[in-house]
Amino acid sequence: ILYKYLIQLAITQIGKHHLSILDTHGGSFGNAIACYDMDVDLVICEKDKDYYDAGVKRANAYMSSHAKLCFNK
Repeated sequence: ILYKYLIQLAITQIGKHHLSILDTHGGSFGNAIACYDMDVDLVICEKDKDYYDAGVKRANAYMSSHAKLCFNK
């Protein structure tokens, strides 16, 4: 929820079309999930392989269970 609040604040200040986030301490990839939900570009880094693997697994599990549908008109 905190990540979503901060992203919404940034969108309010700069506008969504200019917003890209760099997260240099990926950790559990909570920021990746928030960016996915809010359709914001993200570059994420994590130096610890165990944290990285766990974060990718968590983010992929979330994204596959919350798949966004796209419809072409």
